[in-house]
Amino acid sequence: QDLTLDDSTPEEKIRPELPSDFQLLRGPDEYDEWVQLAWDYLLGRGIREDQIRRHRVGLSLIGRARGRIVFPIYDKKRFQGYTARTLIDREPKWLHSKGLRVPFWASRKGREELIVTEGVFDALAIERVLGDRVDALAILGSNLSEERLSKMTSYSKITIWLDSDQAGRKGVIDLGSILEEKGE
Repeated sequence: QDLTLDDSTPEEKIRPELPSDFQLLRGPDEYDEWVQLAWDYLLGRGIREDQIRRHRVGLSLIGRARGRIVFPIYDKKRFQGYTARTLIDREPKWLHSKGLRVPFWASRKGREELIVTEGVFDALAIERVLGDRVDALAILGSNLSEERLSKMTSYSKITIWLDSDQAGRKGVIDLGSILEEKGE
């Protein structure tokens, strides 16, 4: 499933908001089954507690993002929207806030090298393993818009690490071609 971002024009851009019941995941809670489920899921995927806190990961139980772990997305400290992963057997697995136009930066320290992934968990794994040595970016799908491409111009080395499914393989070819045309 391709998780492309909202392609609305700036005039149509919606002001993004967190779900109304968004709650930060401050720690496991044996008395709150949903909070405990979220923590167990994240820790089971290898996400560390410090990453959960640093990226302000939370939970929503009602509305559009019901039953989902919510990853707020910031660009230069400004909230841009969120992407949310279901905790229950529900489609779609991933849901983006309306108006979301920027990717998720797991690590953005201005390093020389960037690793581009499709998803949040891959970007967080790169952050966890490589720390401050590289920047990690989840493009939340397998497509790259000109707007997102413009955020990559400062890197001397860009590695594209997308999923091995058909969309990911096509994305690697497409992104590689775009970057090659741009001289990246």
